[in-house]
Amino acid sequence: ALADVELVAPFDGIAANVEVDPGSWVSPGQTMLIVADLEHLQVETSDLSERDIPSVRVGQPVRVSIKALGHTLEGKVSEISPIAETLGGDVVYTTVISLEEIPAGLLIGMSAEVNYLAE
Repeated sequence: ALADVELVAPFDGIAANVEVDPGSWVSPGQTMLIVADLEHLQVETSDLSERDIPSVRVGQPVRVSIKALGHTLEGKVSEISPIAETLGGDVVYTTVISLEEIPAGLLIGMSAEVNYLAE
């Protein structure tokens, strides 16, 4: 019966946030723990305008600026959401950027500025 209550993550990582206390009752689907893989961080944008989406594609190179670290990194677009959202009255799309390298000190939630490069 103990094996039925053991939590196993599908990847190696660290426990970034524990949402419940040990011994607590939980409901199906309830978030109990957030596991983070700090060696494969990605940047997620939520402000690619519908006017710019025709010129962005998966695999396109990007330049990412992490102001808190003073680093500019190279990466590629790995995902583009097929569904638009409205942000402040603008129609925008979410993109996910895979980074070529992860600089020391990069943490989840840091602000990043993404520039999509023409090919």
